[in-house]
Amino acid sequence: MGQFSMEIMPLPGSLLGGNQQACWAHLRRDFHDFWASTKSEIAREALHRIGNLYDLERDINGLPADARLSARQKLSQPKVAAFFTWSEQQLLLIPGKSDLAKAFRYGLSRQKAFSLFLTDGRGPSTTIPPSAHCARLGLAVRIGYLRRRIPAWKPSRAP
Repeated sequence: MGQFSMEIMPLPGSLLGGNQQACWAHLRRDFHDFWASTKSEIAREALHRIGNLYDLERDINGLPADARLSARQKLSQPKVAAFFTWSEQQLLLIPGKSDLAKAFRYGLSRQKAFSLFLTDGRGPSTTIPPSAHCARLGLAVRIGYLRRRIPAWKPSRAP
């Protein structure tokens, strides 16, 4: 996937065991799950802030690497920094053992990995929202299920 990744992956050109980029979709999902069950305003704000990053990446999708890097440094970097500063502040206001606190600690403990996309414009940015990523995973699980249940079944190829 792209630099604003759906997975933890090595950056292009990095050595094995080098810098790894963390997954904003996984962090977003933690906040979404908490918001869905509690309608927490803090979780909603976290989703909004992460959504702003996705919007910026969608806007620069398809640009040359140097333009993406410039845009990431100019537009995304302040938002990422503000997100982590805000995250630290929120941890002081919420119960430490809550799932919301766990989501904040997950992000803060991997802050460097979540920020790596800001230092490299080579990788394509993705515009696939996290829900689509999960839907593709679900489709793969269903296809595997059908293959086990109907041995002769094969998915048709889209034209």
